[in-house]
Amino acid sequence: MPATESEKVFRRIMHLIEGKVVVDLGCGIKKVAPWAIGVDDASESRHFRDTITQSRVDPVSRELSAHYKPETFDVVFSSHTLEHIRCPILDTLKYWATFLKPNGRMILYLPDEGRYQYDPKNPQAKNPGHFHLLTPKMFLELTRSLDELAVEVFEEDPQIPDHYSFLVVLRKVVKGAA
Repeated sequence: MPATESEKVFRRIMHLIEGKVVVDLGCGIKKVAPWAIGVDDASESRHFRDTITQSRVDPVSRELSAHYKPETFDVVFSSHTLEHIRCPILDTLKYWATFLKPNGRMILYLPDEGRYQYDPKNPQAKNPGHFHLLTPKMFLELTRSLDELAVEVFEEDPQIPDHYSFLVVLRKVVKGAA
């Protein structure tokens, strides 16, 4: 079985999530780490409903707020989920940030549409489930308007087969701190 997207990035982020209270938003069939709290709408993970919190993760539904209080997690992790949410990206990031403790990290692993190939037979075809076509440059530009989150790490995947994503680690800024 091929590696999940979370497995592809795990070694690069392990030091950021070890010993932390982690929620994996949109975890699908496998959470980023065994101790992480998995959250998924269960559309792709029907057989794993007993091991995850079944919830939508978008800011319009506000379903996450029914399960978790603000500032609950040290780390909000999400891999290949943000592009599937219809809401504006900034709204989603701000909503997810409410669940971070002060100085907590949001770790995002996102597909680079410039490298991601939905259909190898038709390279121009786009994934119909992607409501946002993300590129590293565009995403970094978006993050500049986030007062509550600061970019701490930005890395593009190495140029190897089946790697077509980029990693962004955002730190929740503590208001009033220098």
